[in-house]
Amino acid sequence: MKKTFKTYGLFADVSLAEIERTLSRKTIFKTYGLFAASAVILSLMAAPFNISWLAWVGLVPFFLACGNNVSKKALACAAFIVGFVYWVGNLYWIWYVTGAGHVGLSFYLALYWVGLAMGVRYVRANGWPMFVWAPVLWVAAEGFQGWFLTGISWRYLSHSQYLNLTLIQIADIFGAGGVSFLITMVNGAIFDAMFASAKRKMISVGVVAAAVVFTVVYGQYRLEEYDRVKTSGPMTAAVQLNVPQDVKDDADRSDDMFASLLADSAMASGAGAKLIVWPETTVMATLNPEILAVLDVNSQANVFDRTLKAHAKGGSYVLVGAYGGKLSVDQGQYKLGKRYNSAFLYKPDGSQFERSYNKMHLVPFGEVVPFKQSCPPVYKLLMKFTPYDFDYSLDYGDERTIFQIVDGGRTYKFGVLICFEDTVARVGRSFVKGDDGKKRADFLVNISNDGWFVRFDGAAVVASSELEQHLAAGVLRAVENRVPIVRSANTGISCVVDSTGKVRDGFVAGRIANNTIDRQGVRGWFMDRLEIDPRLSFFTMHGQILEVICVLAIVGGACVGIVRRKKS
Repeated sequence: MKKTFKTYGLFADVSLAEIERTLSRKTIFKTYGLFAASAVILSLMAAPFNISWLAWVGLVPFFLACGNNVSKKALACAAFIVGFVYWVGNLYWIWYVTGAGHVGLSFYLALYWVGLAMGVRYVRANGWPMFVWAPVLWVAAEGFQGWFLTGISWRYLSHSQYLNLTLIQIADIFGAGGVSFLITMVNGAIFDAMFASAKRKMISVGVVAAAVVFTVVYGQYRLEEYDRVKTSGPMTAAVQLNVPQDVKDDADRSDDMFASLLADSAMASGAGAKLIVWPETTVMATLNPEILAVLDVNSQANVFDRTLKAHAKGGSYVLVGAYGGKLSVDQGQYKLGKRYNSAFLYKPDGSQFERSYNKMHLVPFGEVVPFKQSCPPVYKLLMKFTPYDFDYSLDYGDERTIFQIVDGGRTYKFGVLICFEDTVARVGRSFVKGDDGKKRADFLVNISNDGWFVRFDGAAVVASSELEQHLAAGVLRAVENRVPIVRSANTGISCVVDSTGKVRDGFVAGRIANNTIDRQGVRGWFMDRLEIDPRLSFFTMHGQILEVICVLAIVGGACVGIVRRKKS
């Protein structure tokens, strides 16, 4: 017999199955709406909007969506679809380089939303405190995202706080993950305050309030301490080219670009810069001495090399981004056996520093296509997602070169992070931590070519949000390791970040926008004095312990759940 529900006054019977379907649809729509609310809020928290306080509440709708009132399949589907749209929108600038790669990467990153949704659902089903388990889940996911397939360290919760100096100082203990952990704790405490028992609310709010107070007090202490311990360092300049990648790829423009860089660099040298930094691969030649020796003396590479030596001689150290390589011999003929993305240092005595730095952390698909040797069929498939129709893969460097400059009788040491290497915590740390347990780098240099992610509007170069998001990610490296960072980026943003994470406006001399954030899509140069920080951070010595603890906690929580199910 058909079960019905009588709607008095309307004289109609509605089946219970239809009511259940209606309620189910409403629940699913609500789930999509809550995920979408978090997606919008998380989009606004970071550059270019920088409404940073939204990060502290932006996960609450996400948590609300992950109840057991919808099936696991429906929840996973909603999390994936909204997550995919979120990443497509926020990584729009990848479309400038590769449409297939843009879609593929967004698809991959959306899977993290599915995993997080399932994790939050599990926490809620077991009645565990959200202020504890939500940050464990989120930081573990960020850690895995920044590691798997060499990592994609982008749009972390911590990056949204890069302008809030007091709050990011804990990164010298816990890394960027510590800031993300605190943000997620606050979101979890808000959720617990809405649904937990009175006792749990009190515990949740109390613990999180104590964590926030500690963060503020510690941050203020570290900022005040910096003013007491900093010492004056070398006068350093950065030269910024303003050439989109499609123009830069034009070999006929290499002489023009070199001339532009040289002109601005000469002004920086004349202003008194001890170190001048040029952007990544803007010298479009291979500058290794052993390769120059077998080239024609009048080859473009040798002309560039002689010009750089003459430019540096008697004046400044000049760090340039260029191609690197190693020779091989095949049937008596010289060939380029290895190809690198490299940095070369020219010294005031008219010579090159004895070692170059070859980039060690290559960008998947941008600089290297995985699985070429280990799984050729997968490699051929992945080639479809690259910006080129040929194998352009570079080789990995194998040595973390520490460069040296001498100024006023003191030797300063620094490492170079090329392109997105400054977004990866373990890479930045590896340059600063010495085998003897001491700092081996006084500062870091980031040379980058963000010209991939800009476009022309008439004659003007229009920047994308990638430029500021790249800067935001790199700021955390300065705090984690207590070192200043000099950035020189084609199309921007070139600047100095001090060891507290402060992005410094202004300069001692230069021809570029005074406000750092306005140095996008423009050419210019600036010179400023670095401030050296002698402090050795806990993070530099011990690394990403927090992420490891979070992963272990998830494994432990899963084991507890399995044991409980078996007992029941």
